[in-house]
Amino acid sequence: TDWKSSLFYRPPTVDGMKELNTLIACPQELTRITGSEPRWTSALLSLQAHGSHNDGGHLETNDGFHTFTDLHYRTGFSKVQKATQDNRLNNWGSRITHTDNILNCIFDLCTILDRLTGGSTIVLHHPGATSPNADVVPESLKAEVYINPRVLAKHQELHPVLAQITQTFIADYATPLAHAFAVTRSRKWGKSNTQQTPLKGKATPSKGKEKIETILPLVPSPVSPNSAHFVFHGHPAGSL
Repeated sequence: TDWKSSLFYRPPTVDGMKELNTLIACPQELTRITGSEPRWTSALLSLQAHGSHNDGGHLETNDGFHTFTDLHYRTGFSKVQKATQDNRLNNWGSRITHTDNILNCIFDLCTILDRLTGGSTIVLHHPGATSPNADVVPESLKAEVYINPRVLAKHQELHPVLAQITQTFIADYATPLAHAFAVTRSRKWGKSNTQQTPLKGKATPSKGKEKIETILPLVPSPVSPNSAHFVFHGHPAGSL
């Protein structure tokens, strides 16, 4: 029996993760260790994700989105009961936590890879989705970035290079894909997508915020003092 035919196979979604956690409980030996729960979550994520990068499913589509994308954004969706604002917020929070856990796993593995090989890895990620009423422009987008802090500390001359790579990614890669995501979302779900996404204000920055951003360093501080995870906010096309 292969993995997909086994009792343990679940889609790598919020609900799939909950079901797998029920099927494969954290070993008792680990539960006695402080901090074992997030480590077990990482182990189960790796179990779910193993082999995905070469499984031949990249072009699989369900009327525009990958099947997993549909499942992910319909976490908690019910055709019988209309979602309340609290439901939307809870479902949104569950999705954010799940994708944050995945990013953390990726960044952990990149960190180990760089430490073992002495090399350097850059990961750039934009989620595709934007708030339903946000203007899709570089200034309203951001990229989650992994970069080796050792490289940043020892090679100041590479800071503008990283800034250029990241801003090019946001302006020329993430922006058109965010547009495409918004078009597909509107065509597939129309206003129904707001059942799962809490409403937010427009993300286009104000003039005051633009002035503040112009004096920020090329490379922002990490999300926490000892982290290799950085968040770069998009700037107008052509600027760093």
